[in-house]
Amino acid sequence: MRGELRLALLDRLLPEMLDLRGQPLLDVGGGLGQLAAWFAGGGHPVTLAEPSGEMLERAREALLETSVEREVTLLQAPLQALPERAAGPWSLIACHAVLEWLGDPRGALATLAGLLAPGGQLSLMVFNRDALRFSNVVKGNLEKALDDRLEGKGLRRRLTPISPLTHAQIMAWSEELGLEVRSVAGVAGVPRLPAQASGERRRPPAAVRARVALLSGRAPLAAGALPALYPGAPRRTVFFHRGVPVMSAEMVRAESPVCQLLERQAVDYRGWWWVAPPRDAWLETGQGTAISADLTVREAWRVAGRTALSPFAPELAGNASAPAGAVLFWPKSHALGEWWLLWLCATLPEGTPLQLVGENQGGIKRVLKVLAALGLGCRKLDSARRCSLFETRLGRVGIDPDAAWTTFDAELGSELLTLTSHPGVFGHGKLDDGTRLLIETLPRVLADAGQDLPGDVLDMGCGDGILAAWLARQGAAVTAVDVNAFAVEATRRSLAGNALAGEALSGETLESDVYSALDGRVFDAIVSNPPFHQERAIDYGPAARLIGEAPEHLRPGGELVIVANAFLPYPDLLERAFGGFEILADDRRFRIYRAVKR
Repeated sequence: MRGELRLALLDRLLPEMLDLRGQPLLDVGGGLGQLAAWFAGGGHPVTLAEPSGEMLERAREALLETSVEREVTLLQAPLQALPERAAGPWSLIACHAVLEWLGDPRGALATLAGLLAPGGQLSLMVFNRDALRFSNVVKGNLEKALDDRLEGKGLRRRLTPISPLTHAQIMAWSEELGLEVRSVAGVAGVPRLPAQASGERRRPPAAVRARVALLSGRAPLAAGALPALYPGAPRRTVFFHRGVPVMSAEMVRAESPVCQLLERQAVDYRGWWWVAPPRDAWLETGQGTAISADLTVREAWRVAGRTALSPFAPELAGNASAPAGAVLFWPKSHALGEWWLLWLCATLPEGTPLQLVGENQGGIKRVLKVLAALGLGCRKLDSARRCSLFETRLGRVGIDPDAAWTTFDAELGSELLTLTSHPGVFGHGKLDDGTRLLIETLPRVLADAGQDLPGDVLDMGCGDGILAAWLARQGAAVTAVDVNAFAVEATRRSLAGNALAGEALSGETLESDVYSALDGRVFDAIVSNPPFHQERAIDYGPAARLIGEAPEHLRPGGELVIVANAFLPYPDLLERAFGGFEILADDRRFRIYRAVKR
């Protein structure tokens, strides 16, 4: 019945919400082929991609019974392999009931965004996490609903998605990936209590009241629990267009597991600092101040009208306005987490309440040993969603956080550069192999250009400043940018450590979200080792923007030279942005790409 209802809704919604002109369609995770048959019947050539060979064979048999089997091409491939197997670009993609069955749904959405042509459309259907929450409340499983233990294992007959998603998650991810949400539709459910006699006070059924009473050690409705228990839409269909993102006006709920754990705490966080927070709309539209080295996080807070500061902001000097408390989101890098802890101890008054939260697999439980080594007491407050929350109070620990800054020497042929590094910077404390291959290839780029100097060069994603320092040593006018405040500071120190900071040729170092701080400036060359990870998740968004917008920031004849892992789907992006490219080096692990603005 549920499947029939879904198909009936799509039959009505797809023509209303999509611009359908017979363009080729990529049907991702097409299953039995019902959607492929629908589109093929409307004159669309369809490529049905499905990882299961058995499912693909059943789709083949089902399509043979229709009149459109010749319009459908079957491809056995998982979503993650599509950048190589069906790169496109596609003007129309459908991905229905797939993301909730993947371990990294955000990375999967990033892959889909990379497959879209400019102006292309993505029809996305996901199982709404709130449907599971609502059904557990109806069944009386209040502990499960409050703990947000809603993921399934995909093992039982009644399959529960392993990654059920919220509408807020989809909206936030689409914004980050440059997808504009044009239409949203779904089936809504509203909880009702049994009808009672006129004038009688409405009360929950006795079984539900008893279940609430059994929640030992916790207030039945902690802060944030009531909206968590009564959401609404079981399933949503979202239609995207490639372009500028828009914001959702719906009630904001916590998206990430760590924020969902914090959301249910009976704590007044007004006036607190949120230190190294993730991107989460619940935080960005709530209370308190963000302290983050990530410019994208700070800009998101400022767009929402909130205060957000870099740890290097002059406003933080002298403890002008100490917060009521602080929450430290423990990062993937344990050394970086230790730096934040030392920085907080040095920056805030003794006795300031501090909460530390993080995912168990991210090492949050190791903070117990760190706090003990610093002589700080600790107690566990809560755990859920495979995350843990601890509480302590800050004190003077006698360790200067500046001790985290280190230096190392990098030998590059006849060049020797001394680099400054920080735990929050890519490749901390060493020269990574990809960057080394890029620097070894750059002299060939200069020789091919028939010039001794590359002129004005943009080092995009400067990290510890190795590329900026090397290029400045060759006499280039370098502008180095990075979204990470630690990287910008590291590059400044690296330039100074190599006696380059005072030279006119060293250019400038800026904090920038890709090209955001450059105000339309153009260069003779852009050189980069672009990132593709955000903590543990794969994120192609910044690299896609780097490549896609590069022609706007290059002079005619200007070059983009990047290094990337060989498996990354950058050739399609380069072809789309420049109309062609060449591979300058390939050692099987890394490739050096060059594209020229004509």
